Amino acid sequence: MNSMKTKILLLIFLFFSGFYSNAQFKSAKVGIDGLTCSMCSNGVERLLLQLDFVESVQMDLNANEAIVYFRNNRKTDFKKVSKKIFDSGFSVRDIVTTLNFDTISLQGNAFYIDGEKFYILGENKSDLSGEKSIRFLDKNLINKKEYSQWSYFIRENDKLHNEKLNAYHICL
Repeated sequence: MNSMKTKILLLIFLFFSGFYSNAQFKSAKVGIDGLTCSMCSNGVERLLLQLDFVESVQMDLNANEAIVYFRNNRKTDFKKVSKKIFDSGFSVRDIVTTLNFDTISLQGNAFYIDGEKFYILGENKSDLSGEKSIRFLDKNLINKKEYSQWSYFIRENDKLHNEKLNAYHICL
């Protein structure tokens, strides 16, 4: 009887785990506008390291960007990354990361990672396999000018899907 319960629980787990991807963000390149000196760069790095899902940060003052490496088995929150950069007095130019789409179950133009919904905008989604770079399009995750170009499509997508969640919008 005990093995029957175990089998049923295992089947339930496998059934529900199919709805969410087991994809993991390993790192992201974050373009930062306004960095001018090593003290600025060090301040941004220290704030980013306060996030429990950030393992390490590699700052590049010449390119005005940071490579943020994430801890395994921790939920990544790109909005918190952006907030830390804003809290340090700078703005996010863009955030780019890589996903392996072989492990993602696409539902229309959307998919889930760690319970977060992601919408792919403006791209042909017919060949989504293997590793692909993704770029975030949401407010405070790209510069204001570029966000204003995408904001109409984001609003229309959210109306179409009756989106009330705080989802991410990306392009490939």
